[in-house]
Amino acid sequence: MPNSLLSPSLITKELLMRFKNSLGFASVVRQEQRDWWNEGGAKKGDSITIRKPVRFETRTGQAYVASDVDEDGVQLSLTTQRHVDFEFSSKDLTLTVERFGERYLTSAAVALANAFEVDGLTKAYQSCPQYVGTPAAVPTDNDIYLEAVQRIYDYGCPVDDNLFTTVNPKMQRKIVKADSTLFHAGSELAKQYKRGRIGVAHGSTWGISQNIRTHTVGSLAGSGLVNGVPANGATTIATDDWTASSVGVLKKGDILQFDSVYKVNPVSGDQLSDLMSWVVTADCDSDAGGAITVPIYPPIITSGPKKNCSAAPANDIAVQVFSHASTYASAVTPQGLTYHSEPV
Repeated sequence: MPNSLLSPSLITKELLMRFKNSLGFASVVRQEQRDWWNEGGAKKGDSITIRKPVRFETRTGQAYVASDVDEDGVQLSLTTQRHVDFEFSSKDLTLTVERFGERYLTSAAVALANAFEVDGLTKAYQSCPQYVGTPAAVPTDNDIYLEAVQRIYDYGCPVDDNLFTTVNPKMQRKIVKADSTLFHAGSELAKQYKRGRIGVAHGSTWGISQNIRTHTVGSLAGSGLVNGVPANGATTIATDDWTASSVGVLKKGDILQFDSVYKVNPVSGDQLSDLMSWVVTADCDSDAGGAITVPIYPPIITSGPKKNCSAAPANDIAVQVFSHASTYASAVTPQGLTYHSEPV
């Protein structure tokens, strides 16, 4: 009887199944763009643009005035190829799929999933311009997580059941303890009591990841002042008054705020009560004169249907990093995430 060898197709399918089962954060993120890349015979290249919802402004009166349709999007690029390389003999290929998976594929899938999650969690927090809580402090009050949900809804996120919160084991332990005296659904209480895990609580579905990233705030050397008023649509902010020739003054992922610059509702344009936040998109060193041109996300937009802040930062106003000018220098903080599964 000839040998019954495992085929590359069988091995690949089994590996993908084990890979998916190993994902935490990424398993709830929408993946329809993956299928779009494979549609038809056309080659899409290594990047595509994902469209954002179009924003419009309303008008009053009977006169018809056509609004410009200004579509916006974000670039999705395939920039990293991850793989695990190993060899096996023809004897190993005669094993059943289950035994081959136990011996080789589970470990390979875990290694790939771990690297995949690390990349995803790093990019997610470093591109998010919102934060709640205090740097270097692990939340012990569930109000922090309720505030995260509030911030998402303030930005026009759909009010549905597709919000998720991913934290590390320490963050979960703290909040399970804080919730131990609360009234909760029996099934959710059972998870907390038997497994020390949160299910659905505080407006989102909770998950745990051992790959939650930590962020180290920049050195914040100097005081940091805005140097000139940024133009509408600016993606950088000119600053000065930092300590001259300092390395790592601001770090990628630091959050900037400015007094009297508030968030707005993205649909109505109404000013909200919280300060607008921007995330630093690259590590920043000061020059010999103590100046830094800081790259930020999102752009500063003060008018039109894409308006996201009440005003541009004023000249000579203090640069606040995580709501303060210097207190949180070099603080190290785990970056738990609350997010919606779809782009909004």
